[in-house]
Parts: sequence; structure tokens; C-alpha cells
Amino acid sequence: MSSFFGLNPDTQGIVQRAGERPVAAIDPIRQGKGIKYERLVPFAAGNLLEVNIHIIEPGGSKTDNISNQGEAVGLLLEGQIELSVDGISHTGNAGNSFFFKAHLPTKYRNTGESIARLVWINTPQVH
Repeated sequence: MSSFFGLNPDTQGIVQRAGERPVAAIDPIRQGKGIKYERLVPFAAGNLLEVNIHIIEPGGSKTDNISNQGEAVGLLLEGQIELSVDGISHTGNAGNSFFFKAHLPTKYRNTGESIARLVWINTPQVH
């Protein structure tokens, strides 16, 4: 049944080791610079969650107003960011978290002098 939906159960690892997870450059359908995604949920059709570590270089940003019909939650692991949700800016440091309804337009940028790492969880998948 899983192969019918494009899934290969042999490649759907329950555990993904550090350094072995796929890392991709910025999403080609989004605007921005200096961002990579480290994928925490394996690519698969039918997954409800999308979880990535956004690795944001100093000065890196998502400049398009990202939105979808779902929810988003995040935890800033290290660094500093400015997150704009529905036109309201919020600054964050390591340890800060956020939650919002994902239909609200969203963008962010690294305001610090070092790499920011941000765990970002979407439902449904958007990338």
C-alpha cells in the first residue's frame, strides 16, 4: 500500500543520524538568500508534518511572504532572527519559540553576526 502512494518503506528511516540528513539550498519557489534546509522528516508523499532546521547565514533572509493553510511552530536553537508575521516584527534569540496560523504572511531574517539555526515545523508540508 505504501508503494502505491510513492513511499518506499525500506527508505523511511525512523532514525536519521546527524550529518546524514539531506540539506538543501533555499527553496527554489521562495525568494531569499543565505538559507539552507536540513530535513528532519523524510521526503514522502502523504506525510502530514514538515520539519526542517533552517540554517540562516548572517544577513540571510526569506523575503517573500510565505503562507499556507495550516500551522507553523518553531524553536530558535542558536543565533538571532527577526520574524515578521502579518506585518508585525518580532525579534528572537536562542531558546525563543513561536506559533502562528500559517495563512498569515510571514518572512524572516538573521539579524545577528553568526549563523542562526531554527527548527521550523509546518503542517501540512509546504516545501
